[in-house]
Amino acid sequence: PKAITELKSYSIEGYLSQSRKHGDMLYVVTTKHIYAAGDDGREIVPLYADSAVGNAKKPLPITDVLCLPYPSPQSSFSTVSAIDTANPEKVAEVEAYIGANENLYMNENGFYLISSEYDYSKEKWSANTVINRFAVDGLDVSYKATGTVAGTILNQFSMNEHNGYFGIATTEQGNNRLFMLDAGLNRVGSLQNLAEGESIYAVRFMGDTAYVVTFETIDPLFVIDIANPAAPKVLGELKIPGFSNYLHPVAEGYLLGIGQDTTEIYKKDRNGKEVVVGVQREGIKLSLFDVRNPAAPKEAANYVIGENGSYAEIFYDHKALLAKPSANLFGFNASLNEGKDFNYEQAALLFKVDANGIKLQAKLPAKANDNHNYSLSAQGRMCYIGNT
Repeated sequence: PKAITELKSYSIEGYLSQSRKHGDMLYVVTTKHIYAAGDDGREIVPLYADSAVGNAKKPLPITDVLCLPYPSPQSSFSTVSAIDTANPEKVAEVEAYIGANENLYMNENGFYLISSEYDYSKEKWSANTVINRFAVDGLDVSYKATGTVAGTILNQFSMNEHNGYFGIATTEQGNNRLFMLDAGLNRVGSLQNLAEGESIYAVRFMGDTAYVVTFETIDPLFVIDIANPAAPKVLGELKIPGFSNYLHPVAEGYLLGIGQDTTEIYKKDRNGKEVVVGVQREGIKLSLFDVRNPAAPKEAANYVIGENGSYAEIFYDHKALLAKPSANLFGFNASLNEGKDFNYEQAALLFKVDANGIKLQAKLPAKANDNHNYSLSAQGRMCYIGNT
């Protein structure tokens, strides 16, 4: 520690979009917006520098920039830098294309970069997702195919590659779809109009099965068979109050859903009949889904903590989850509203989750917050060091 040395330095113009590490290989995806036409003499291609060949910044050769078959003009560069962290003397390889990127799915063979396109030229606007597939082999990154599907995705869990086919779940104005694409990103099969009028809140692909949670007034969990890519089909459906933002496999045949509980808001109509007029979000809800019988999924157990206004970063960032499967322990930081007066408490929650149910194992409160510093909120991470 007293003699730290820098082995390698690499920089590229733009902002960090995504990154993945596989073994010793680091893949960094960046985006650089094009602000000038170049007639003022400035370089508009990204500048980069690699200490393996000196620290001077130089423009990425325009001959190394791909122009992909996008249907509309693009105003940014996307670059993929492959860096061998075990061999700092090796020069990083850069693959670049004209176009945007918003999310990434990667496995051992390659990755898919996606971006959204919106068309407001018609009375009813439409949205599409553009998918670019790349193969990777160490420092070698090679472009393979481009495809498009209708709608936009929720997050990286909306995508998956299995047995050579790429699955992607999208939403567009209340129309939820699941598409299956081949290696050339051509559509092989699709499932349309899933929970029409609702929105996708969580997706998890696991082998030949996809799990999709949608929400508008109640939480349906769909179990979808994708073993035959040409004909994906719904095997079962479960409707319960609340919704899950994140799905995580726990014991064999069980899924843990983390999200929010909900209650329906009723109002009497002119005939004195109570009708549902809305939904109120309540506390943080953990649901244990039993999916051993795909045709009849059920909620085996649930646990609700906090009241309306409670929040956890795990809702939108899966890295906020502490998972210690060997001990069946799962935890995350949360901001808990403990009453109608919105008296918030910051705490780390640790749960034991297995086939027997969900148990709150520990509630570790944050230090007293006398200055009402809400920057503590629900962010932060939990980790194990030994048995601590």
